[in-house]
Order: sequence, then structure tokens, then C-alpha cells
Amino acid sequence: MKIKNQPVLDRVETRSGKSKIKSYQDLTIATVGSHSALDICRGAKDEGFKTLVVVEKGRDQTYVNYFKSARPSTSSGPSGCVDEVVYVDKFKDILLPKIQKILKNKNCIFIPHRSFEVYVSDYDAIEDKFDVPIFGNRYLLRFEERNEKPNQYDLLEKAEIRYPKIFKDPKDINTIVIVKVNEKERRFERAFF
Repeated sequence: MKIKNQPVLDRVETRSGKSKIKSYQDLTIATVGSHSALDICRGAKDEGFKTLVVVEKGRDQTYVNYFKSARPSTSSGPSGCVDEVVYVDKFKDILLPKIQKILKNKNCIFIPHRSFEVYVSDYDAIEDKFDVPIFGNRYLLRFEERNEKPNQYDLLEKAEIRYPKIFKDPKDINTIVIVKVNEKERRFERAFF
């Protein structure tokens, strides 16, 4: 049987290799409910996938009242893009075997993003205990940390990809710049000016 959207499977990584994912017949794109979830779900719908958002109880209104698909389908019109919501008490509960079992039974491919990493707050657990297939490489997620080594800048340098100059001291600034600074309350978020 031909799997719809077969090329996606070539970019999916599982902890135990790609063979497990080959048996998926009816894929669902899953992600954690945050500011990125609607973009991910809209894109998944545009590509013909069903969607699922994992959300903390009490933080579901956006997904169930405003962007819920009329019915689970692969094309839900211009606004509805969330087919299903799975509730957790805390986002970190996505690591629980019972939640992972739900995601695997629904043939989910999980799309990670920065909020997922921040909410779970445990790269080792994402790498070693999160057994849901991930789009991309789960071992590269920790490279998004800017203050750890190695990080995204090390990867860019190794690949010889240019990126904006980083000034360590404001006294060294001698040109027009975009300034990114960590927010005071949410250190994982940055403000721009």
C-alpha cells in the first residue's frame, strides 16, 4: 500500500531507526500547543495531513474554540486546522508512556519547536525517553541553546554559513545593529530593538 506523503518519511527520525515509521499508513502531524502550533497545523493541513495538538488543561481555548477543524480531515478550510487535542496536566507529561502511546497509536509524527524544548526542559529525556517519531533530528534540538556549547553558531561556522556578527561588548558596536537581549522574566525569550 502506498503511503500518502511518502517523502515526509525520509525526514523522520525515530529513536530505534526508520523501520518502525515505515508501517505508518495514515499520518497525523502532532505538536505542543504554543505560539508555533497553529503555523505547524496550518502547514500540515495544506500538505494533506491530519493534525493533533498536545495542550495543558486550561490552555486549550485557541485550539478547541477558534481553530478546531469542523471534522478531522486532510483539508479543513481557511481557519480550522486543529483536528484533535490531547490534554496533559503539565507539558512535561508528554514524556509519560500513556501519552506517548496515544500519539503512536494515532501514527503521529511530532514536530518539535522551541516551546517543546522549554516546557519539557530535559534534552536527555527528549533524546532517550520520547519514543514518538520526530520530524528532523532529536539530537540537534539541544543545539538551539544559545548559551551552551556546542550551539547553533558552532553548526553554522562548521558549515561555513554566514550569520550576523555578535558583539560581546556594546562598546565595540560601530555600525547599525539589531539588538537581541534576553527578556528579564522569561530568559528563554529574546526581545529585539
